[in-house]
Amino acid sequence: HQVSKLANPTWVYRNLIIRGHILVVPAPPNGGKTTLFLWIAGQISDLYKVFYVNADVSGSDAKKMAEQAKKNGFTMMLPDLVTGLSMAHVLGHLEEMNRQGGDFSDMVFIIDTLKKMTDVINKSSVKRLFQTLRGLTGKGMTIVLLAHTNKYKDDEGKHIFEGTGDVRADVDEMIYLESQKHSDKSMTISTVPDKVRGDFQPLTFEVTENQ
Repeated sequence: HQVSKLANPTWVYRNLIIRGHILVVPAPPNGGKTTLFLWIAGQISDLYKVFYVNADVSGSDAKKMAEQAKKNGFTMMLPDLVTGLSMAHVLGHLEEMNRQGGDFSDMVFIIDTLKKMTDVINKSSVKRLFQTLRGLTGKGMTIVLLAHTNKYKDDEGKHIFEGTGDVRADVDEMIYLESQKHSDKSMTISTVPDKVRGDFQPLTFEVTENQ
């Protein structure tokens, strides 16, 4: 059963997001991950209830993002900008959903970023978070975790995920983003599948300045 499910996955977004999976997307700072996933959120919002949780944003950008979400039919959650709320409240809400149960197969949560949700280098806090996330994907939810890479690359010049190896072990997919900035302020973003359960082809996106 598991094998046939992997052979014919339901793509939320082809070659990037599989329905009911946990995907972690590490990228360097200013590597375009927020821009790309805000756009993807709008692309998939006609078929899914998409919640974009951003705890990595300043007030002026937040207004623009909230407008983009409204226009493109997904829900923008900015816990740090609401008095008395924080990422801990979002996590509490997800834990409550997991406890109460239900069918969440029409929901996609994009968390920007993982580091704001848990201490990525603390094994026990990572474990607790992933117990909740696993419970939710067991009930059909699709979860995308945007993450940071270390400042320094490895010996082969590749980016390294910033966090404990437990995260890589606990997710279904880990797909890095490599970006190239151009002089006209546009950017080319490519996916680099690192750990996948399914047949993934690399993708390339062109991001223009006004996107």
